[in-house]
Amino acid sequence: HRLRVARDAQDNEARLAAGVISGRLVIGYPNGPHLNYLAPVIAEFRKTHPKVEFDFWHGLPAEQLRALRDLKIDLGFVTMPAPLAGLESQVVWRVPIKVALPAKHPLAKQRAVELADLRGEDFVFFPRETRPELYDEFFRQCANAGFRPRIVKEVGGYPTNMLGLVSVGVGVCVMPYFKHAEHLRGVVWRPLTQPKLSMDFALVWRKNAPSLVRTEFLSLA
Repeated sequence: HRLRVARDAQDNEARLAAGVISGRLVIGYPNGPHLNYLAPVIAEFRKTHPKVEFDFWHGLPAEQLRALRDLKIDLGFVTMPAPLAGLESQVVWRVPIKVALPAKHPLAKQRAVELADLRGEDFVFFPRETRPELYDEFFRQCANAGFRPRIVKEVGGYPTNMLGLVSVGVGVCVMPYFKHAEHLRGVVWRPLTQPKLSMDFALVWRKNAPSLVRTEFLSLA
């Protein structure tokens, strides 16, 4: 058995050196912009390893983690923090969290906003069941700032759903700021300086499940 494993390892190294590794990699993703972030990595990987087949699986972070454990996907692309028992992860993308305000909001006149400045504001936010860890972390940060956020409207789906509510004055929102995201009329973004927060996105995979294709993709990512 040890001899066979050693030969397999040597064969893998030889195929890798020749750039001819083959196999299939199924990647989970939460929405189009997140998958687009991986597009340059995938394109570069295909150049080096043209015999590797890609497939893609759409699902919320919790759904991706279940799919990993059910052997439906090889890699998940999820927001952190996340419950990762039996899984490993590597952060590949860090996005700043900013405040989205209605354009005529008094705080829009400031160059930056502290979380404590939002005490007493109406918030729009996503439902807790979609991303409970992130939801709870936001409430914890608000508690540290001395208040509990008053969420007047919850909306799921793509973040622009929340931004639409901000644009018509329903409330303010604290959320990740994507440089290439759609800019909606009537919404003003301001940096959040106290505390300075960010959201991490990580590639996640199963422990004790070796894969040469996955290892090479992670190295490139």
